[in-house]
This record gives sequence, structure tokens and C-alpha cells, in this order.
Amino acid sequence: MKKKVQLVEENIDVNESKKTVSFIIVLLLLLYLSVDFLPKFSALDISGIQWVFISVINIFVGAFIYFNKKETLEFNSVKLNKVSLLYLIFTAICGISIFVAQNKIEGIVSFVKLLTVATSVFLISILAQKKSSHFLTFSVAVSIILFYQSFMIFVKYYSSINVLSFEQINSILSGNTGNKNVLASVFALKIPFAIYCFFHYKNIKRYFFLLTILLSTIVIFITESRTNLFSVILFLITLIGFLVISKQLKSNLKNFALLLLTVIISYSFVNLKFASKKSENPTETVASNNNLTSKKEDISGNRFSLWENTFQIAKENPILGKGLGSYKIESIPYESKHRNYWAISKQSHNDFLQIAAETGFINMFIYLLIFFLAVFYSFKTVTNKENSEEQKWISFVVLISILAFGLDSLLNFPIQRPITQIHFAIILFWFLNSTKFNSKSIPSNYFILPIAVVSCVLVYSNILYFKSLVGQNKIFADENSMAMSYDEVDKTVPDYPNLSEFGNSIKAIKAKYLIKENNESEALNLLKESKKDNPYLMDTEYQLSNIYLKQKNNDSIHKYFKKCFDMFPLYKTFYINYMASVKARNNPKEIEEAYDYVKKYNNGKPYLNVDSIINLRLKRVADSKTIQSTNPNNQTQKPEIQKVNYLAIAEKYGIEKKFDLALVNYEKALLETPNNAIIHQNIGICNIMLKNYSKGIESLKKALNSPTLNDGKTEYYIGVAYFNSNGDRKKACEFLNIAKSKNYQSAIEIANTYCK
Repeated sequence: MKKKVQLVEENIDVNESKKTVSFIIVLLLLLYLSVDFLPKFSALDISGIQWVFISVINIFVGAFIYFNKKETLEFNSVKLNKVSLLYLIFTAICGISIFVAQNKIEGIVSFVKLLTVATSVFLISILAQKKSSHFLTFSVAVSIILFYQSFMIFVKYYSSINVLSFEQINSILSGNTGNKNVLASVFALKIPFAIYCFFHYKNIKRYFFLLTILLSTIVIFITESRTNLFSVILFLITLIGFLVISKQLKSNLKNFALLLLTVIISYSFVNLKFASKKSENPTETVASNNNLTSKKEDISGNRFSLWENTFQIAKENPILGKGLGSYKIESIPYESKHRNYWAISKQSHNDFLQIAAETGFINMFIYLLIFFLAVFYSFKTVTNKENSEEQKWISFVVLISILAFGLDSLLNFPIQRPITQIHFAIILFWFLNSTKFNSKSIPSNYFILPIAVVSCVLVYSNILYFKSLVGQNKIFADENSMAMSYDEVDKTVPDYPNLSEFGNSIKAIKAKYLIKENNESEALNLLKESKKDNPYLMDTEYQLSNIYLKQKNNDSIHKYFKKCFDMFPLYKTFYINYMASVKARNNPKEIEEAYDYVKKYNNGKPYLNVDSIINLRLKRVADSKTIQSTNPNNQTQKPEIQKVNYLAIAEKYGIEKKFDLALVNYEKALLETPNNAIIHQNIGICNIMLKNYSKGIESLKKALNSPTLNDGKTEYYIGVAYFNSNGDRKKACEFLNIAKSKNYQSAIEIANTYCK
């Protein structure tokens, strides 16, 4: 009898131990999700600290698995199934592709990020071997997190829409994700867990989860993320299909109707309550549409053109692509000829195409196959009559989450963001935990030590990346004033990674400070080293041209201005600099070739609106040379040289968005050429940016009838000024519709919203 009692007690202890381990696994998953709440720590991008955090958690999870192998037999082996094996192969091919990358350091940086997530997926797949009975506990915790995030953003947004600028409101909608579309994606990946909780509870508790769904969908609709709007619709369609297949529709018809009504209410509420703030604020649009746009702006461009360019890159390199992390470099020649600003596309807004471009078509199909198998097996579990209701619900949650992540991958870049990637890893946990596979078992001892070593390396690399982002934030904040010294910059930003988030070579950035300090020999050495980092952005060539400009080396000035112009022919600064150097050489053939080159990429039109600036600059240079040669000691030389720089200085301040200083210099330039329509237009834009709307309208109207300014831009800014000065919608729409008829893109967007 005593023996039987002892056996019963031992079984109870074992069961308690199993429950404890199972609960700890859920806590570890939630620990990964706490990446949602990390502060930015003064970094340029929130992702820096998130990568560090995930790599540190991987070490804790690995240690947990190692020290629980004896008590938890499931941890003694690693079961490789079709999905986990495909993920390993995908990761391996990404690593191999680095060998063909033009910038191998950038390839390593990208691979470290991918390997950080792959390590999480691998560790989570081991945890998933321990079958968990805590799916409801996990879902409730995720729903509470979602409620808190939604509530805080909703309250901040609701209380701020009338007092904060569009940029500040956009920051609220980004939360801790760095981007409002990423936040919407994260919410969309959490909503399925709240849906499960709502259908699981039959008492008053379920209304908390309904409220959570209401608030989270309101936030998604406010962000105007079309991808995640489609995801919410997809959830509802798939849900009704699931209820029909599992024969639960009749018993849950009321719940489904409540859920559908909740989504409709949230959509209607956003469209009625926040209609005035839903579209882009016209005042803020001015800065982004000024053709003096700063290179710091991350402009993604039209998705269709991005996809077309990405496919071309992949088609030319079908086996291993151009190398992991190379998209931000290799896409430049495909886009630069058609842009009138100096920037890059960091992502193609389609993960599958970008994977093909960077690592080859085979790897793209492997990545697609992971999604296909996850959807296939989840659907199979849902439709299997032998499975329990909870198993079916788990597979349903996995199914719609995978579909949402796949849809986001088609239109955005979730593979690039740690916060979306870790959500994907957790979805895979529940997929592997709830799905039966024929798998091959390998002793985990073969993996634990290598994982520990790799994780430590990943932590170190991610810390360097984070440190670089903190440094980049300081450097770009100092870009206008250049107050820092080269030594400060060198200590602030490490050489790894060797590219900034905007594609600039770190060495080229540092060279700017050496040039400022007149240390041109060291600057030249740095710039020579930086040429291979990003050979297409022309930041190295632009810095070299500045050095040779100081040295008055005309041949080298012309050489590097030409390289910049050849890559970005429609970028105003490069065009003006090159054309001035060409005309100074008095080479009619080269001038004609330059005009033809511009016409080729400017819809057959010359860039006439800056020719007067070029001619004026050349005339001033000639005048200053005449004065200097006739009387070197002439006291009027200094003011004449000062005149030469008015337009150049105004343009420089325009790029830096110092509109007050740009305005002063444009007004001085106008005194010399009072009828210059381009200067009138720029004076008007500067006044609008400074909220001097009536003065802005006055200046812009002087540029209205100029034959060289017939693209709708002038009318667009007049319309914006009327909107913001006195709310005169009739006059504003009159000009916006004219700009719309001239196909000015931003006017089309605003006119369609405000002028119906």
C-alpha cells in the first residue's frame, strides 16, 4: 500500500514538473514579445536595441534547454521536420550568397540579423517539442499586451490630433516599432489570439477581448495600412470558413455577428471621427515634395516600379542573386535615373522578390514553400475530424497569422524588422507544437554548444550595430552645423557596419569632417577606401568633387561632377554642378549630350527651370575673375564673391530645410534677377514652410505664368497655402485641381480627398 502511495506521489511530482516547464516555456515566448516595449536609446532606429535584446534572450533560452534536458526528455533531441529543415536551408543559402555580394560587410550585417532570428526559430522549435497546454494562457497574455498598446496609442492620438503636427502624430502611430505600417503589422499578428479568446470565453470576460479587437482595429485603420486592412478582412472570411468546416457556425453565429459588427464600427468610427486627419496633412506634404528633398528621407517609391526593378536584378543573377544585404546598393542604378532627389530604396516592399534579388530564385521558392507547408498542415489539422476543438482553434490561429504575415511579405518588408520576425517565430512555435510531423531526431548535444558560441558572436555583432545607429543619429543631427570634430565622429561611429541606414559610406561621412578641418590628404585616403562600400550612391564622388573644388583642380572637378550627374541626372544639385563645369569648359558637344541625357529620363523635356541658375552662376564666376585679374587688391572683390554664392547658399539651406536662411538668400538673388520665376517659386515655398501663407501665395502667383514652370507644382503650393491660411477650400481646390490636371502627384492625392 505504501508503495502505491509513493508511486502516486511521484506521478503527481512529475506532472507538476511538466506543468511548470510548460508554463516557463510560455513565459519565455512572452519574454521574446517584450521586445515591443524597448526604448530607442537615442539610436537612429529602434531595431538596433531589438536585435541586441533578441540575441541575449536566445542565450537564456539555450541555457534553459540545456539545464532542463534531464527532467524534460523532449529537449534531448532536435526533431527536424520539413518546415524547420527548409528554414535551415534557406538560412544557409543566404549565408553562402555573401560571397558574391559587392559589399561583404553589409552582407555579414544582414546575415547576423537573419541568423539572430534563425537561432530564435531553432530554439523555439526545440521548445515546441514539449507539448503545451497553455495556449489559452498565452493568448490571454498577448491580448492584454494588445489591449494596453492599442489603448495607449488611441488615447494619445485622440488627445493630440488638434495640437500636434502630422510628423508628431505619425510618431505616436509608430509606437515602439519605428514605423506605423510595422505597428499595424504587429497588431494584425496579435489579433488572431484575441479572436480565439473571444470565442473561447462564454461569460462577460469575452467582452474584454471584443473591446481589445475594437481598439486594435481602430488603430490599424487610423494608420491607413492597406495591407493590414486586407488582413482584417481575411481574418473574417477565413473565420467564417473555419466555423463552417468545424461545424461551429450555428453555436457561434451570434459571436461572429458581434465580431463583424465590431470591425464595421471601428472602421466607421475612424472614417467619421478622424476623417480630417486620416489623409496626409497638406502643410507637411510641402517638405516631402520640395525637389530639394534631403537624402535623409527614406522614400520607397512606387511599389510597381520597385518590384519591376527588383525582378530585373533577380533575373540577371538567378542562382545566388547579388548577395545578401545588397539590395540597397544594387537597386540604385535601376532607380537613380528617374529620381529628382538623392536617396535609395532600402527595401523593395516585397520580401519574396528581394530574397530572389539578393540570394536567388531557388532560395525565394524555399522561403515560399515554408509558408505553403505551414498553411497546408494547419488547414489539414483544422479539417481533421479526429482533432480536438482546441487543436483546431490553435491551427486556425496559426493559419490566419501565417496568411497575414505572407500578405505583409508580399507588400512590405517584415523579414527586415526584428519585431515582426519574432512574432513570426512565435507563430511557428504554435504551428510546430500543434502539428504532427514525420521528423528525424538528432541529439541536441550536437547543437547546444555551437548555438551558445554563435549566440555570443551575434550579441557582440548586434551591439556594434546598435552602437553605430546611436552614432549615426548624432552624426545626422550634426549634418547641418558640422559642429563635431573628426576625432569625435570617429569615436562615435564604428567602422562596422560600413554603410549608414541611408546607404552612405561611413568612411565618406567621416571624410566630410576631415575636409572641414582642411585635412584633405587624410580625407582623400578615406574616400579611396570608401569607393567599394556603395559605388552607385555617389557620396564618395560628391566629397571628392568638394575637395578638388577647394583645390581648384578643374579637370577633377569636372570628372566627379560628371559621375554624379551620370548616375542621378535629374537631381538638381548634381545637374547644376555638372552643367556649370561643362559650360565653363566651353564644349558645345558635351553640353548637347548632357541635354539629350536629361531629356531621355525627363519625359523628353530639358531641365530648363535651372538653366538660368547655371548661366547666372557662370556669369558671376566670370565677373569675379575679371575683378580679381584687373585689381587683386580691390576692396569690392569680397562682396562680388559673396554675390556668386546667393543661389548656391539658398539651395544648400533648402536641402537642409533651413527655410528661414534659404529665404534670405533667395531674396538677395532676386534683387539681381527680379523676373526669375524659379526664384519667386522658391521664395513662395520657403514662406509656406515658415507659415507665412499670404506672402507665399503672393510670390507663387508671380511664377504662375512661367512657361518653364508648367508641371503643376506652383498651383499645388498655392492650394496648400490657401488651405492653411484661412481654410478657403474653394480657392484651395481651384488651384489643386489645376495642379491635378497637370498630373502633379501630391495634388492628385489631396484633391481626391478634399476637393470632391
